[in-house]
Amino acid sequence: MKPSLEHIAKPDTASSVVAYWREEPGFAFNWHYHPEYELTYIHRGSGSRLVGDQVAAFHDGDLVLLGPNLPHTWSTDENGAWEGNARAVVVQFRPEVLNGALLHLPELAEVKQLLEKSGRGMVFHASVAEEAARRMAQLPSLSGLDRLSGLLLLLRDLGRGNQGSQLASALYSPSFSRDNEQRIDRAFQLLHQRYTEQISLADLAAEVHMTETSFCRFFKKMTGKAYTDYLNDLRVNRACRLLAEGEDSMSAVAYSAGFGSMTHFNRMFFNKKKMSPGAWRRKFNQQKP
Repeated sequence: MKPSLEHIAKPDTASSVVAYWREEPGFAFNWHYHPEYELTYIHRGSGSRLVGDQVAAFHDGDLVLLGPNLPHTWSTDENGAWEGNARAVVVQFRPEVLNGALLHLPELAEVKQLLEKSGRGMVFHASVAEEAARRMAQLPSLSGLDRLSGLLLLLRDLGRGNQGSQLASALYSPSFSRDNEQRIDRAFQLLHQRYTEQISLADLAAEVHMTETSFCRFFKKMTGKAYTDYLNDLRVNRACRLLAEGEDSMSAVAYSAGFGSMTHFNRMFFNKKKMSPGAWRRKFNQQKP
């Protein structure tokens, strides 16, 4: 899997901060990176969020801060449970907007610490995200100093206390070499299209004209995860969404998520979530308002 470099065009010249609403039928898989910091709040949508070497499920209310050049994507479910389009508000700014002497001011100490942590990506607690969403929603309609000051106040509040957790692992180190980018990206796209099917390692390796052994080695080098571990992450995350969204039987959930047997499903689910699928569903239902 090789991320592509994305060029972020400024929609206006009145502000050094880009802020906009993103609304689409669904967020398509687009594994990419860019030199800007990015703050994204999911207003409506669910699916898989990939940041560095971490794969996780996301839902309404997901708030994530990404540092520069950190590969990422949000990919919504093909059959989302929300009504209408998937929707998010996105704020982006280049490092030079907040660097040098500015970040050494005592008033911005919390902002500086937050940006330093964002190199691995950060996801914020639900209560924090809800308040931040109200502020973020205002930024696209502002410009100039109003938008910049709004961003600074938002980052200050996000930087206070232990309000989130980092995403990519401490050992993650992205590679931006473009060698073999096209064929690895093809394999990754295929994996995300067909992970709920009984897709084989041989199929993926053949797509990129590699042996199975070479493909596994290359996949681990590029993502920091073994191919089978990554595939199980995708399937378990889908199982969690199915468990949360309906009352399907455990066997129906297992097979819909791509697992070939209940034994494998139960083992992988417990390995990833440290509880059984049934216990996860009960815990989720107890936490619903």
